[in-house]
Amino acid sequence: MNMEKKKKIILLTGPTASGKTSIAIELCKRMSSAEVISVDSRQFYRGMDIGTAKPTLQERAEVPHHFIDIANPHQGINAGEYARRAKAIIRELHLRNTVPVLVGGSALYWRAVLDGFYEDKVDYSAIRTALLNRLRKDGVGALYNELSAVDPVSHHRIKPNDAQRIIRALEVGLSGKESLAEKWKRGKENESLFNTTMIWIDRQRDQLYSAIDARVDKMVEMGLLEEVKGLIEMGLGAKHYVMGTMGYIEPYRYLMGELSWDEAVSQIKRNSRQFSKRQTTWFRKDRRLRRLDPDIWGVEGVCERVKAQFER
Repeated sequence: MNMEKKKKIILLTGPTASGKTSIAIELCKRMSSAEVISVDSRQFYRGMDIGTAKPTLQERAEVPHHFIDIANPHQGINAGEYARRAKAIIRELHLRNTVPVLVGGSALYWRAVLDGFYEDKVDYSAIRTALLNRLRKDGVGALYNELSAVDPVSHHRIKPNDAQRIIRALEVGLSGKESLAEKWKRGKENESLFNTTMIWIDRQRDQLYSAIDARVDKMVEMGLLEEVKGLIEMGLGAKHYVMGTMGYIEPYRYLMGELSWDEAVSQIKRNSRQFSKRQTTWFRKDRRLRRLDPDIWGVEGVCERVKAQFER
């Protein structure tokens, strides 16, 4: 399809604590009409506000947000389901002459929207339910070991503790259609579905790490520990994939007596820094992304450049 005929959208991605939210809010205010579609796979879930750094209620009042608090933590929303629902919202926004601004660092999810490689007609719900039950019963290690036989390529690519991606790879592989690795390869050959202004919000490593540490300290002050206690009261344990993610597993281990509080906070900071490095590796591989540093251009300068690129 000719790029001029494709519908236009904006993507703001980048590592954790890079400043995506503040830039997105300011950018939307500068557009005649724009709304945010979250592409942070943990912000989908209710009760996970502090540890996921969700936009505040005031920010959501200033600019409409989609895909915030749409599911309970016990539910799983995979990339294919997200892509189908996000595209429906994008179509609705275009009908209202409103610019969709995708914001978040979950590259697996925004690629599913932009490139369409996860969209299919297979119903994985029964397989997914069985896998989630096994995750709670046997833990992520058992599923990761099974993945080595079902899809060796994805087993090599996916981190051993990344329950969400392990479950996604298993549900695709166990469906008997094709492996996730094959689906990924096919998707990379697809033509992009939108005329997308793709922006990578990034910062110098020392400045990013300082921002990460400051964010974690703020999360602690805001009541991260109480939030984790609330999730435990909902029945979530370490084997549930959202509790096993950074910012949640460390306070959980503190509550179980496995870490001191200082150790837990230190591990959140360390794990967040390591996660930001993995995100950066993802973004660097996608040459469609234009890198902008808010420490160089400022929030207003970044917004001006994004808006100018979008309006070309």
